[in-house]
Amino acid sequence: MTIDFNPHGQGWGSALGRGFAVLTAVSAITVLSGCGQGPTEPDPTPAPVVEAPPPADPPPADPPAETVAIRLFVADPSAIDAGGSSTLRWDVANATAVEIDQGIGNVSLSGTRGVSPAVTTTYTLTAHGAGGDATATTEVRINAAAPVCVPTLTSPADGATLDNGRYDGQDRLSWGFNWSDCAGATRYDLHVSRGSFIAISKNDIGSSSHIFSRETYYADLTGWSWKVRAMVGGTWGEWSPARSFRLEPVQTDSAPLSSMRAEINYYRYDSATRWITFRVRNTGDAWLECVEADIVGTPGGARLYGPEYSNRPFFSTPTTPAANREVLPSGQTVYLRYQLRTSPGALGIRATFKVYSVDNKGGPIRTYTVTEGHL
Repeated sequence: MTIDFNPHGQGWGSALGRGFAVLTAVSAITVLSGCGQGPTEPDPTPAPVVEAPPPADPPPADPPAETVAIRLFVADPSAIDAGGSSTLRWDVANATAVEIDQGIGNVSLSGTRGVSPAVTTTYTLTAHGAGGDATATTEVRINAAAPVCVPTLTSPADGATLDNGRYDGQDRLSWGFNWSDCAGATRYDLHVSRGSFIAISKNDIGSSSHIFSRETYYADLTGWSWKVRAMVGGTWGEWSPARSFRLEPVQTDSAPLSSMRAEINYYRYDSATRWITFRVRNTGDAWLECVEADIVGTPGGARLYGPEYSNRPFFSTPTTPAANREVLPSGQTVYLRYQLRTSPGALGIRATFKVYSVDNKGGPIRTYTVTEGHL
C-alpha cells in the first residue's frame, strides 16, 4: 500500500511530526480492520457486558368473581296435612338473580314464601351470578290421610220391620236409626232408599242417631235399605255396609173404606190462559191421595186436557196454585187446575175424576163425573 504524505509537495522535514500521527492512524486502521502486516495482540481488557433492562411488570389481573352461594333453602314444615301450608325460606349470596319454580318466579336474594301444595311437591331454587349458577331443592310432603272411620250400624237390625204409620195421619210414621260414633267426626250422612227412590238423604246429622218422621205412610213395604258415612277433617269416609228393612202394613182399623167420600165441582175457567179449575172437598173420614182426571170436550169427544194431566195432579189453592200436596185430609178443600191445549169455545167439558183413599192403591174406590155446559 502506498501512502502519499506530501500531496502538496511539502518537504519531509516538516512532515515528520505529521508522519508519526499518520502512522499511528494507519496502525490504528490496521488494527481495527484486521489488515496488518502480521497478527496483532488482543487487548487484554475485557469488553464491558451490557445487560438488558428487566421487563416491565404486567398490569394487575382482575380479581376472580365470587362464587354464587345458596346458604339456605328449606321448607318449614317439610310435611303438612292435606289443605295445610308450609313456608319456603332461602338466603343466597353473590347472585344477581334468584328464581323459584312451581309458579313462584323471581325472588329477592333472601326471603320467605308461603305455599299450600295439594300434592307432595319439590321446589327448585336457581341463583345466577358472575361467578356461575347454583341450584338447590326442597320438598313439601303431604301426609297420608288416615282412613276415615266407617260407622257400624247398630239399629234397626238387618231385615227388621219398621213402623208405617196410619192411613189418617193420627199416628205418624216414625223410624229411628242408630250407629257407632267415629272419633273426630263432625257430621254424618244418612241415606235411606228403596231402589232409585230416596226417602232420606241427610248429610248434616251431628250425632250418631237420627229419627225420621212422616205424616203419611208408604205404599211400598219391601226393598228398603239404609247406610251411613262420617266426615272427619273435612273428608267423607266410606259408606257403611247397607242394612235392609221392610215396612209394616198401614193401619186402617179406625176408618173403614166405605167412609171415603168426596165432592168435586167445576170452579172456573180462564179463557186467556185456558186454565180450568175444579174444587175438591173431602167429606169422608179417609184421607184421599190419588185423584185421576180425564177431561174431555163435548160433543165429538175431543180431548182437551193439558200436559199436567196425571194420576197425581196439582193440589192447589186459587191463590197459591203451585203449592203441591200429596194427600187431602178429611174435611179439607183443594183446587185441581189443568191447562187445556185448545180453547173449548162452544164445547162443553166433561171431567171424570177417580178418587183413591191412601190405604188402597189397587184401583178407584169412587168415581165422580162433573159435567159442565158451555164455558
